[in-house]
Amino acid sequence: MLEIISKGFPSEWLWQKYNNNFIQTITHAIGKKFNKQKNLFIDTTWFGPTFKTGAYEKALTYAGKIDNLFLYASVDPLYMSPPDYDQFIELMGKVNVFKIGNFDHSAYEFNFFAPVLAKEFLEYENEDLLLTKIKHKFINYNRKPRFHRVDLIKKILQHELDKFGLLTIGKPDPTYDLDPNNKLFLSLGEKAEDYVSAGHWHDLSKPDPTGIPHDVLSLHRLEYWQHHFLNVVGATMFYPTDDIFVSETQFKPILGLRPFVINGNTKTYQWLRDRGFKTFNHYFDFADLENNQSKRVHDEIIKVLHWVCKTDDDILLKMYNKMLPDLIHNQKHFYEYSKEQNNKVKTMFA
Repeated sequence: MLEIISKGFPSEWLWQKYNNNFIQTITHAIGKKFNKQKNLFIDTTWFGPTFKTGAYEKALTYAGKIDNLFLYASVDPLYMSPPDYDQFIELMGKVNVFKIGNFDHSAYEFNFFAPVLAKEFLEYENEDLLLTKIKHKFINYNRKPRFHRVDLIKKILQHELDKFGLLTIGKPDPTYDLDPNNKLFLSLGEKAEDYVSAGHWHDLSKPDPTGIPHDVLSLHRLEYWQHHFLNVVGATMFYPTDDIFVSETQFKPILGLRPFVINGNTKTYQWLRDRGFKTFNHYFDFADLENNQSKRVHDEIIKVLHWVCKTDDDILLKMYNKMLPDLIHNQKHFYEYSKEQNNKVKTMFA
């Protein structure tokens, strides 16, 4: 027996098309390997006691009735606090738990985004990506106004560094930021229509509530990307206690030949290195970018931005050229890594 609970994204979304394929492959393997046992597979997108999808309540009806529980996190991380997760597992009774996808230290860990981006990301010529002239010292693109993204933007504005770079942040939304005084909304005037050619799949008749196009398959406007030095990644997850979640936000500078710092879980740097990618923190060794105290993350990034913004363009260009072999390595390695993730899915439970 294999029961599946999935309340994922709309089927017409590109993410969900790939997600459905992955789920089909994995559940087929589960059905073959555990065919004599009772199994429950849960797609954890929008799953948990705080969501009103009915999925959590449905899962609890299987409590004490299954042998194996398969938790699958792909497009989104598991949005359950550790206490909520522990309580859920306890309520499910004596059961074998398999964590698939976006779970740290799991034998069944794989990255969903790499194989999708490898096939769907807009193709660029490297000569169009190489930095030859600096117009923007840094770029910090953000769509959903998650609290840590808002907080970093506020610090950038307080330090008057915004005049040196490009910033975006979506309209205030209490789903992501509980600060009632947050009025920030920064846009470059982009529209969803601007990204149809890059594979934008949303219904253009429904404006994005954030006011920022949901562009996940390109580097945004090439004329901006070409002329910026440092990419400040606005990651999804922030706290060191969170599972590491690497999505298109981290992969864009890798595909786009840019050094990066991460406004997010500081363990992500080591996660990338463990998988063969190069990071660039040693170029900014005056800042403790990998400090695991979340309250210091933004201060350390601000140190880097201050240095970058006051440094002559000629020096930054020389630094970029010194970084270039590692940047090219990252881009090339990304496609190797994406194949590894596909193979993980195909051979899971084999």
